[in-house]
Formats: sequence, C-alpha cells, structure tokens
Amino acid sequence: SLGLGISYITRSDDNPPDSVQPTTDSTDFFAGQALQFDSRNEYIYSNRISFLFGAKWNNETGHSESTYNGLPSNFNEHSNSAIGIYGIHQYHGESVSTEIGLRRDQRSNYGGITSAQAKLTYPTTSDGTIQVEYGTGFKNPSLYQLYSSYGNENLQDEKSSTASLAFEKIWNKNFFLSVDYFTSEYFDLIDFDSVTSKYYNLARASSNGAELEIKWQ
Repeated sequence: SLGLGISYITRSDDNPPDSVQPTTDSTDFFAGQALQFDSRNEYIYSNRISFLFGAKWNNETGHSESTYNGLPSNFNEHSNSAIGIYGIHQYHGESVSTEIGLRRDQRSNYGGITSAQAKLTYPTTSDGTIQVEYGTGFKNPSLYQLYSSYGNENLQDEKSSTASLAFEKIWNKNFFLSVDYFTSEYFDLIDFDSVTSKYYNLARASSNGAELEIKWQ
C-alpha cells in the first residue's frame, strides 16, 4: 500500500501590555507545512509466519514573524526531513504469538536513530489473552519548537521506552473486558518553561497508568 499526506499549520499569538506585564508587547506568527509519503508491504511466508516491510519519508518547512516591544525577531524558512525503514516479523502459533520489529530513521538535523518493539501474546482460554509489549521511540523537535520566538535551537530529540501488560476476555460473544497497565520512561523530554517562555529538554521523566475498557452488546 502507498500513502501520501500533507498538512498546513498556522499559529498566531498576541500578547499586549496588561496589568501583569504593563511594559511588554509581543506578537508571534508561525506558518508551516508537512508532507509525508509512506509505503507498506506484507509477505506471507506461511499460515503462521508473515513479514511486514515499509518506508516512510516526511519533510517539514516553516517560517516565523515575531516582534517584542516593536523589535522584529523573525526566522526565514527552515526545513527538516527524515526517512525511515522498518521490518516486522509476526508469528501466530497455537499457544503463543509474537511480533518483533526494528526501525531505522535518518534525520537531516539529528542523524540516525534505531528503535525497536517486541510483543508476546499468550491465550489464557479460547476467548482470553495476556499480552506483554515493550518498545522504544523518539520524537524530533518541531520547527516551531526550534526557531520561533519561543524556540530553542539547542533542543535535543526526545527518546522514550514503554512497557505494557494487558489482559482481554470475551464472554458469550457479548461481554468484552480489557485491562491494560503501562509504564514509560522519557529522556530529554521536550517541555515548555512558562517562566522563560522557551522550550527546553527535561533530562528524565516517567509516567505510568492503567486503562479499563468494558463493552456489552
């Protein structure tokens, strides 16, 4: 399969003088677009083993026009681009199913990075499963986070790892129950500092939670 996507974004902020900041008058306008192309292919080796291969390319461009107390602070058009390739091996057995994936991305501003995922699904009964999953990922700073008046050109890419444990069960084809627990670790998390009005990297952060889903038909 092939896919093509394009999106446009504009963002405008106006901060006139007020009782809190009576001497500050600033404006910020950002306009950008993102273009994305992806290809996905599947090779079925047998009724139990299959492979997924794919590639994805994206390009982001944008510019900003800002003023601070009448002084301009603009950046001309910048662009970021990246291309990634990935492969996923899937095994569907009678007693267990597995999925192992590997992805490599090459970015114009941040070099190459590799991410991975692994998933194990074990059937507890004919209508119930336990699923264990672990994966790593990353997120590049956007052009707005890098170059706008709120931006920081020294931002690093954000990296993360997530582990989850889930249980699903269906009773009499009418009642569905899903319980999912997950925990995530973030490194160089991209955040916004409301004091300095700038984006920055938080060295390390974590989150965890649980989801419960119940359906009755």
